[in-house]
Amino acid sequence: MLPCQGTQDIPARQQSCTGALLTLFLLQAIVKRTGLLAPSACTKNQGQTAKPFISGVYPCCLAWGFLVTVCLATLTACAPKPHPTPPGISPWATFVRHQKALEPLQHFVLKTSINYTSAQHTHRVIMRLFGNLDYPIRMDLTAGMGQTLSMWREDTSLWQAYFPQEKRLYTAQDPRHGVQVLGFPSPFDLRELALVLQGNLMPLLPDQPVHTLCEEAETTIFFDQSGRVAWLRLDSLGRALELQGTQGWRVVFDHQETSPYSHKISMIMDATTRAIIRVKSLAPAVSALDLALGLPDDTETINLDAVTTMTAQPAHKAQDRPAAKPDKDTNQSTHNTQ
Repeated sequence: MLPCQGTQDIPARQQSCTGALLTLFLLQAIVKRTGLLAPSACTKNQGQTAKPFISGVYPCCLAWGFLVTVCLATLTACAPKPHPTPPGISPWATFVRHQKALEPLQHFVLKTSINYTSAQHTHRVIMRLFGNLDYPIRMDLTAGMGQTLSMWREDTSLWQAYFPQEKRLYTAQDPRHGVQVLGFPSPFDLRELALVLQGNLMPLLPDQPVHTLCEEAETTIFFDQSGRVAWLRLDSLGRALELQGTQGWRVVFDHQETSPYSHKISMIMDATTRAIIRVKSLAPAVSALDLALGLPDDTETINLDAVTTMTAQPAHKAQDRPAAKPDKDTNQSTHNTQ
């Protein structure tokens, strides 16, 4: 493992500089011994003018020109080289510094497109994620023609997903369990997703890495395997390239030069299931947001806490969404009377 102290090759540059200096000193000794730079080499000597041995070029001119060339080469070899990160500053330190300088919007509105692919289905939806990072947070999914497919809500104690075509509300205490059962596996809950889409990854990471692996243009930061995140890969600028979970999921970040956050995020759950999220806009919430779902009185509520699988029915259309299959004989279905 390398210490990852920036991206410059300090030993190589020192060797180049040392070699150039030795060459300069050797040339100086030769010139001094041969007397090429003596006044007699370029002026009249005992009434005679020094004759050029190349048409119009005197030995002293060649010597001076060669000496100047070597001096310039020496300065070039010893000059500091540009670095993506300051000398002695690791990409991890740069990443942490940038993360601490981020100020994610507390009240936000995010608009994205999502291309979701699984072994059974491929579809594209528009996502509007909005709310308060201190909760509650809403997410609305719509089809390309504007039809509302589902409305999600998350607070400190409850995750909800409402499908208007079914008039059915799914709930769970653990958001990641809820989306997994519904067939939308994600490594993040809504709050974590809002932070990641705003470029803030620190809340997901342990305080300190276990070890670091340096490569030519990338640095991989490894964490304790007892947590959710196994490793984080950074570029030479300290930006996140890839996040790997201990459960096998991966998140790949695609940056634009002028943006502090990634404009394209690929969440890869397994070999066949992935979601590609493209951020269209991020703005502060300029007014009080309506974060209530506003459910009809005849909404059916299904709790997913004790549910592990859904019946094998097509899930890419809201009206064909599969019903829940409770474990054993537990009846989880009730009706919302609010």
